[in-house]
Amino acid sequence: MVPGRPSPDYGACWYNEFAAPGDETHGEAVRDAIQTLLDRDDPGTHLRAPTRHEIKVPLASQTKEAIVDIDDSTLRERITNALSNALQPLPYVLAGWEGGSIAFDLVDEYSDIDLNFLLDEAAAVDPFYAAVASALETVSPIVASHCEPPGRYFKLLEGGDFLLVDVCIFRRATYKELLDIERHGKVRPLFDKGQWLRSDHAATASQVVRRADRLDDLGAWFSVSQNFVRKAIVRGHEVEALAALWGYTLKPLVELLRMRYCPARWDFGMRYLQRDLPASVYDQLHDLMFVEKSDDIAEHLSKATAWGERLLRELKPE
Repeated sequence: MVPGRPSPDYGACWYNEFAAPGDETHGEAVRDAIQTLLDRDDPGTHLRAPTRHEIKVPLASQTKEAIVDIDDSTLRERITNALSNALQPLPYVLAGWEGGSIAFDLVDEYSDIDLNFLLDEAAAVDPFYAAVASALETVSPIVASHCEPPGRYFKLLEGGDFLLVDVCIFRRATYKELLDIERHGKVRPLFDKGQWLRSDHAATASQVVRRADRLDDLGAWFSVSQNFVRKAIVRGHEVEALAALWGYTLKPLVELLRMRYCPARWDFGMRYLQRDLPASVYDQLHDLMFVEKSDDIAEHLSKATAWGERLLRELKPE
């Protein structure tokens, strides 16, 4: 190797550092910048990466590059730390923890930040969320927020297209079931002022009771309620029929499938189905969910109803 010249892996190293996956235009710009450095006589240029202004990228790729450049893991920690540090000193905030995808070790580039806080019964909501907003603004400007009980979503300018911060509040009477590992994973404590974050088997037991009650309700109503779908079909009200199929057939069917294969999360609806159901069962459900033509609604109804009734027989207590 010529002294002062880079190793053969030089180009690949810096290309991997700067290239945006799947962006061929950006990749070519990076290669050109690297080759320019390689062609220079000054050996010092061979020992560094090309700078951003040396990579001539068209506007569309610059936009993509800006998204790729977000260090999401660092941003997540900055947001979590800012909220934890701001809220922990408040006397009416008793505990804080992170749940959601991080509780299942499934964080990816599309994951929200799901933060939960236990508040004293007398604590007002507005001052709490004012403190939340103030803390978030120290990390990045807030561009949107939306109240959706039991919490509020915040979208930050620095968070790119997908990152949302979901800040939920709970009171002592309602939070324990969120600590059920089977349902919600292993939560990540932020702070705990009084051993509030210990799991409680009573909360799990109450879920068993609610699941049994819902199974009884479905046993009495599922088959009968399919008439709403059939009436819409025979009347030729196709949009209504499709909506009824979703509401009266497919959604309850999912509840029954969850009770059969993932009873701890029987009431999670359509979320996480791909990982909660066996692959063959998920594929079968997938085919029922997607109705290609309005003429196919009746066939999908027949198959889904038969499947639901079979599950009801299987789930019926001895």
